[in-house]
Amino acid sequence: MEHVLLPDDSGWGVVVDKDTIRLDHKASVGVSVNLSSPASAKANDNCSVFLRVQSTTDASVWDGMKVLAIVDPDLHLELEAPVPSMLVDPGGTVEFPIVVRNAGNMPGKVTILVTSSEPRPGWYVLLDAGSLDLAGGEEQVLELTVTAPVDAVAGAQQTVKVTGVTEDLTSSSSVKVTAVVDEVYAVYPVISSNMVALHAGDEATVEMDVTNEGNTLQVLALGTALVPPGWMVTFEMDGAAVQDLALQARETRTVDVVISTPHDARAGVSPQIHIVLTDSEGRSQTLPFQVRIHHKYAVDISAPVHEGAGSPGGTIVYDLSVENMGNGVDTFTLDHGPLPGTGWSAVFTTTDGNIIDQVTLEVGETRNVRFSVNVPARVNAVGPMDLMVSATSTSAEKDEVKLSLSVDLPDLKIVSVTYDPPSTVLRGPIDV
Repeated sequence: MEHVLLPDDSGWGVVVDKDTIRLDHKASVGVSVNLSSPASAKANDNCSVFLRVQSTTDASVWDGMKVLAIVDPDLHLELEAPVPSMLVDPGGTVEFPIVVRNAGNMPGKVTILVTSSEPRPGWYVLLDAGSLDLAGGEEQVLELTVTAPVDAVAGAQQTVKVTGVTEDLTSSSSVKVTAVVDEVYAVYPVISSNMVALHAGDEATVEMDVTNEGNTLQVLALGTALVPPGWMVTFEMDGAAVQDLALQARETRTVDVVISTPHDARAGVSPQIHIVLTDSEGRSQTLPFQVRIHHKYAVDISAPVHEGAGSPGGTIVYDLSVENMGNGVDTFTLDHGPLPGTGWSAVFTTTDGNIIDQVTLEVGETRNVRFSVNVPARVNAVGPMDLMVSATSTSAEKDEVKLSLSVDLPDLKIVSVTYDPPSTVLRGPIDV
């Protein structure tokens, strides 16, 4: 049994299940001929097979027939979503490619439908074409745009079903795509003042507003950094201490930041202190602020010996100590009260003898100075009298010490010597 395929180069295939047949007298047997068309075959393409059966004992005995195969018209629709799921920001847009393919061999018109079993408010879906004309074996790519609401929370999603249907309703296909709202981290802390003023040893409170502009719950640990030794920075809400803060999406809450300073805090502006907010993912935000400690002015001036005595033409010296009792560097002006009379003078000096009228001292520093009173040569005795000496800070804070001053005359004073007679009998010294 033989067969011939016409045309023989068309890509068609033929398989005959028998090549030799044995028949008895008046017997018959069925033969199966299987024709396969090429994948690129179009509607109504055809192919012929000529079958010839010839006797092996008598070549003059034969018969034949022709078999014709015609490709049926077919419109077979297939839809594919190469990316079935995408992340989208709140208010953002994503584009899903949708492949529409005619796997059949006949051209046709395809209608595209977009539906959702659970449509959600605020979502927007757009397909760039509602219908297509597809040739056999052709595919086209459509773009499905999905826009999320601006207030969408993290994890919210919208699933969209895209369905293609042929015009004669003989073939359809569908795919689903899902847009999932991505997590947006947007925490914004703001402090009411980044410069806090208070006195040493006092406590101050400033407000910190923390806003979660993101789209998911944020739990923030409240911490600090670079806090000076002896200082304390704590957090309170409604009078109760807190260590963390939970914020829903688009929520703002207020935290009281309490700053406590030691009594010996130095005057001036502190280095930057950091408020640190850390979320569950370890992301941190730092909010710097500074503290201005008010300058406390205080001075102490003292004398180990308050009494001083001298003689005419001499100098009475007092040792003094000046101490800065405030909490910042200060310059103190030295002064004294009225002296006993004209011709008197007084001066302040260092222990090395350098004349001064001011001393500049660090916090807690003590400086020894001398106060010298010059007594006139011609002066009567002065009984003990009070003399005030003071030290005054730059803010007019003043301290005084009361000194006692006296001038004593000698027991014998030779005012003048007169010698009479004017000449001596004997030469040489004469004792008087």
